[in-house]
This record gives sequence, C-alpha cells and structure tokens, in this order.
Amino acid sequence: VEELNKAGKEGLPVWVAAVADPKARVWVRHAMALKFQEEDWVGPIYIAWLDLPGLNRNMAIFELGRRPDVVKQIGPALIERAKQWARSDKDEEFRNVDSLIEMLNSPESPPDGTIELVTDIWPHVSDDTFLRRDLLKLLARNGPKSVGAAFEIFLKHQTPLDEIGDYADHADKPTMIRIIAESMRPSPERRRLASALIAHVAKSDESELDPAVIVQEINRLLDDSDLHVRRYALEGARNLKGTTAAETLIPKLEAALSDPDSTSHYYAASALADFGPKAMPSIRRAVKSENAGTRIVAGATIREMSPVPDEGIDLLLKLAKDEDPKVRNYAVYNLGETQVDDPRVIDTLVRALDDRAT
Repeated sequence: VEELNKAGKEGLPVWVAAVADPKARVWVRHAMALKFQEEDWVGPIYIAWLDLPGLNRNMAIFELGRRPDVVKQIGPALIERAKQWARSDKDEEFRNVDSLIEMLNSPESPPDGTIELVTDIWPHVSDDTFLRRDLLKLLARNGPKSVGAAFEIFLKHQTPLDEIGDYADHADKPTMIRIIAESMRPSPERRRLASALIAHVAKSDESELDPAVIVQEINRLLDDSDLHVRRYALEGARNLKGTTAAETLIPKLEAALSDPDSTSHYYAASALADFGPKAMPSIRRAVKSENAGTRIVAGATIREMSPVPDEGIDLLLKLAKDEDPKVRNYAVYNLGETQVDDPRVIDTLVRALDDRAT
C-alpha cells in the first residue's frame, strides 16, 4: 500500500485489479476514504466498485457523491451504467439509477451524453416520479440544446404538466428564449407545450427571464388561434398575481370574460381579480354586457377579489336583481361567498329565499 501510494497514478491498474479481490479490497476501501479524496485520477477505481453488488456498490455511490470532479471525469461510464441499470430486472440496480442521475447533476455542467441518456431511459422509469424529476433537471441543465429533446419526450410520452414544470424550474434564460421560439411554431402541439412552460415560469420568483418578457409573450399567446394555447396563456396571466408589469393584459382578460369556453373565462376572472380596484372598469363593463354568461363571470371575478371593494358589492347587488334567473342565482351565491358585513347583503339573501331561481 505504501509503494502504491508513492506510485500515484502509475499504480492505478493495481488498485483497479485489487477491487476484484475480497482480501485486497479492504485496502482499497481504506485508500478511498483517506488517500484518494484529493486525487484526480481515481475514476476507474470507482467504476470498478460500482460493478460490485450490495454494500460495495453503495459505498462507491456514497464516495462519488462527494467528488463531482471525478463524476465529470467518468461521466461516460456512469451514463452507460445508468442505461444498463434502467433496463435491469434486478431491483438493486434499478434502485441505484436515481443515485447515478444525482451524481451526474452534481458537476457545474453536466457531462456530454446526458441528453441522450434521458431520452434513452425515460420510457423505462414511468413509475418513478422522483427519478423523472432528477432526469428533467439533468436535461434542463444542458441549456437550449436540450429543448428539442425535451419536447420530443413530452409529446411522445404524454408527460403530465406538473412534471413538465420541473423542466421549466431548472431552465436558464437562453433555454426559456428557445422555448418562446417553440411557441411560434406552426404545430399546435408544440405551441401548447411551450405555452404551458411559459405559464409555469410566470409563477416563479426565480426565473431568469425579465417579467416584462413573460408578460409580452403571454399577451401574444392570448391571441393564438388554438384554444388550449389561449388557456395556458390565461393560466400564465393568473400566475402573475396582478403584478404591475401584467397590467397591460387587463384589456385581453376583459375580452376573455366573454369566452364561451368555461375554463378560459374562469382563468380570466381569477387573473382579473388579482388586480383589485384596477380591474373595476373592466368588471363594470362586463356587468352591463348583453350576454348573460359574461355577467355571471363578472360576478365571479368580484367574488375572487380580496378584499372585495365596496363597488364590487354594489355590482353584485345589482346582478342579484338581474332579469336572467341564472345570473341572479350566481350573484346570490357570490354575495354569500364574500362574507361582507353589509345589511344590504343580508336583505338580498333573505329575499332570495322567495325566488325559485335562487
């Protein structure tokens, strides 16, 4: 052992061979804990340990977790083992795939080949949510070049939206700009996916994108010809929580109150409510609409406000006297939900008891 320590890198073949010998292995373990921590040539020794089952493999995984520099060096070998273990029928090997992915996420930049790795093993990890999240993080850390692969995975395997958000959470500014470009594609499927990612980023306080850019893109997507894209854009507007930068969206949110699609006008109402008093001109116009559905949604917008402004209560009281029974019904419900201490509200609710519609 002393001679090997003196030999440094030249002793590497002996160390690797010793891993396979149960008696010699104890000295390798000792050297890994005390000697190898600062050496940059020890990657092949860790790989040899990974090929051993049980506690030996677990020890190698633990030690590698503390050496991102070595992980970067032996990245290709780790990638190959991740591919093999993801397809393995042995539970021990499959369980350790996530550990390998965590390792590959540890260097400042992921090793080459990780995009292909995620694409390769994604179909084999459909039941492991945590592993899929780590894979999406690894994918996003590859930057803009990962977008094409991400979209192919999401579309081909019908990935749930909450998992798609995990990819957006780790996307840097150049990656998001590439995603924005995808939202302008002719393919409605790609535009939907891109708009869903933009909507997710809209609610993040850690996005590298300027909020004004997010608002600009949502504003554009609100005019898209595809219903689902518009829905995601409205969800993005709602995720902005009435910020000053988002005030330019108010006119389009007002228009969306009249959208026949129930999901769309619900999102629009929720987004408008976050603007508080600044949304009241839009709500006033919606209350006067000839369309009963628009008047109903206007009432729902007032209900979503916190706190509900006095003018909002006045408008709900007006809607409670509407000629359309459905409008009256929803207005009475919305008045009750506001929980405002106002005698006029109590009187209206009492009178509603005699109205068959309410």
